[in-house]
Amino acid sequence: MKLHSYIFLFLFMWPTLVLSKIQAVTTFTVLEDFVKRIGGDRIEITNLVPSDSDPHIYEPTPQDVKKISKADLIFYKRLRF
Repeated sequence: MKLHSYIFLFLFMWPTLVLSKIQAVTTFTVLEDFVKRIGGDRIEITNLVPSDSDPHIYEPTPQDVKKISKADLIFYKRLRF
């Protein structure tokens, strides 16, 4: 019975999974370009640090935190620049 429930749930959710774009957040423009090239039309990207800003001094805003919390995927570089 449990397996049938999972199968039903999967079939019910399938159109939403296929038709909706993946919401992704990137931390700087190089990652944004990389993710765009791989994801193509299936991904919608929000970049946190604009190209005219210095990523070394970037501080996240409350709006950035909200964007991150709504994202399906987050791409960031852990090492220092």
